[in-house]
Amino acid sequence: MESRDFYCYEFGEFRLDTRRRSLSRGGEGVPVSARNFDLLLFFVENGGRILEHDELLDKVWAGTFVEQATLQKGVSALRQILAEAPEFEFIKTIPRRGYSFVSPVRAVPDEGELVYVRETEREITIEEYEETEDERARPATRFQELPAAAPAPSRLAKLKHYQIPLAGTSIILLGLLGFGIWTLASKARPVFSVENIKIEKLTTRGDLNGVVISPDGKYIAYAALENDGTSMWVQQIATGRSSRLTPKMQASFWFYTFSPDSNFIYYTVNRNSVLAQNGTFRISLLGGSPQRINEEAIPFMFSPDGTRIAFVRPVDGQLQAIASGTDFSDEKLVTTFSDQFRLWSMNWSPDGKNLLFAVRKFTAHSTVHYIVEFPVSGGPGNIVMPEMDRQISSAIWLPDMKSVLVSLREVNAEIRQLWQYFPVTNEFRHVTNDSNSYKALSLSRDGRSAVSITENFYGAIWVAEDAEYNFKQTASGTSKFAAVCWTADGRMIYSATENSVESLSIMNADGTQSRQITTGHDGVRLYPRVSADGRSVLFVSTRSGSRQLWRTDLDGRSFVQMTHVENIQIFDGKLLSDNQTVVFCGEEPGRSAILYKQTSDGTVTPLGRENVDAWDVSPDEKYLAYSTTDEHSQKTHVAVKSLVDDSLVKAFDIQPFSHLRWTRDGLSLTFDAADEESKEIFLQSVAGGAPKLLAKFPAEQIPSFDWSFDGKKIAIVRGKQLNDAMLINLVATPN
Repeated sequence: MESRDFYCYEFGEFRLDTRRRSLSRGGEGVPVSARNFDLLLFFVENGGRILEHDELLDKVWAGTFVEQATLQKGVSALRQILAEAPEFEFIKTIPRRGYSFVSPVRAVPDEGELVYVRETEREITIEEYEETEDERARPATRFQELPAAAPAPSRLAKLKHYQIPLAGTSIILLGLLGFGIWTLASKARPVFSVENIKIEKLTTRGDLNGVVISPDGKYIAYAALENDGTSMWVQQIATGRSSRLTPKMQASFWFYTFSPDSNFIYYTVNRNSVLAQNGTFRISLLGGSPQRINEEAIPFMFSPDGTRIAFVRPVDGQLQAIASGTDFSDEKLVTTFSDQFRLWSMNWSPDGKNLLFAVRKFTAHSTVHYIVEFPVSGGPGNIVMPEMDRQISSAIWLPDMKSVLVSLREVNAEIRQLWQYFPVTNEFRHVTNDSNSYKALSLSRDGRSAVSITENFYGAIWVAEDAEYNFKQTASGTSKFAAVCWTADGRMIYSATENSVESLSIMNADGTQSRQITTGHDGVRLYPRVSADGRSVLFVSTRSGSRQLWRTDLDGRSFVQMTHVENIQIFDGKLLSDNQTVVFCGEEPGRSAILYKQTSDGTVTPLGRENVDAWDVSPDEKYLAYSTTDEHSQKTHVAVKSLVDDSLVKAFDIQPFSHLRWTRDGLSLTFDAADEESKEIFLQSVAGGAPKLLAKFPAEQIPSFDWSFDGKKIAIVRGKQLNDAMLINLVATPN
């Protein structure tokens, strides 16, 4: 690509800013993922040309393993972002060939001076422009959608930075030559890059609960959640051949890892009715009878040299990280985490000197996530990745110990992508950037192969309006639907994730005339609920900097912040008929979720101290129904209390799986339940009696349901969660 003095393109009502990598429409930002931005930019820069399928895949997805279906999804996403209609088209399909960008494009000079230096094919870019003092003070961060926090002190941060001027190239080359000779003479670790990764799907069964790769990179092991039980499996990566290692059992498999020689698999079993089948087990890669090595279900990790293990043990509400011999002898306390912390992952450093943790910490005003490591020999820890408000599901050092591979939740969607993070420069690089959600992480010993679990929910919105509750599908597509609720005029508000953002939309009951009403910059888990009068919607948003409840009209034209609470993480809420009073569910640091009530003057008071899962307010706003779990018996039941004096009215021995809703006449409660093979919806009369089955959906999930205001229709989000193993091959080059 040749140098140019413009970095913005305008077409239609849109402006594409290549320097800031942003898209706007009429001056308002339009959410677009990094990959879709690259695709749109390539279209715009090649306007009028017929771009064949292979050319688009080669240029936009260079170095990744993708098919034409990926391109089709990308084009479909762009068409929705650009709101294409039959009478106005930006991207034209050329049958059996490819696509063409047919809208007139105008190149616009950008303010400021930039100088681009590019290498052919590899597109290595150096950008220079005049920075503000604040920008000079910040460390360079390649992906600015991530927090530009200053790198926290770590042992890596002790390395020095040098700036090399462009002049004196011959001196630099001589220096590099000498450095190369020195490198060859020493046993330097390879440097790992994510520029040319290859991604391969290893399983297609959709029922994986986790995955781990063997140290030699030849096998994966996983637990499969089959209809009649859970079992351990092993699969050879090269051939794809898999075999069951254990019989199916009604139990939870919490953890699995390989022995250092890749010959055995260790796993833990818990919650089995047969006590002898609980604990930590070892089984040969070739099969045979499992051997119980510990009566406790203790997840552990082998050190790189295989001589020690590390595990976590709960003690008096705290978590102790311990290193010991492989037989659990010679224990040494590494560190202790208080009840403020939750651990998401633990891994050894490649040199075996430290333990790396991805943690969540509850503070007085918020919940933060970061990565920290502690020396196995004892001593204070070092922050590897600074605090952020995005969940870090897993973190592991790459063998060169210059970067960390992390599974990180996206800013505005409940999906996780894989990133490479460099502690010294506070730089983030995309490893994956697609519609999948990557959860677990496991790395081979040489660091060239990683495996992860992709989580994808494929669902649709269904509506029943007859006495037999025969459901008909009204909305589907590439969106990942999360919630649905009715408006007073018979339309539906729903939340869905697309293009790495979650947003609210409104549509007719038959699925027509769908229109987005929020921009996708509200964080994750919006949990919309239509107000009692049916004319506005209450939802959770982080647009003010913390999770608060906001209200908008059904057209999305006006937004009002309804709560301003501190020290409470809000999950969801309901706006009562006065359009001022709000009942919401929230969680204080270190406590269980409870219900609160905020009156019109902003006063917030707890509605009891019982832990709450699913809940709802009756249509007449006199009663509150919620499910709670007894701390001693661990049994779940539903309580109905007066919203006026907090007195207990009724209690039912029912266990909602995740949702509880009053019927519009206030005479019954609707709840979902799950068995081993299906998801069901029941009616429980407030007067008493046995629950009545309304609907049953084999092997599916129901994230949300709601009754229409006239009480004649029920809408549900139903679908399947598919979890599979993905292999990510990283490129290692000599240091």
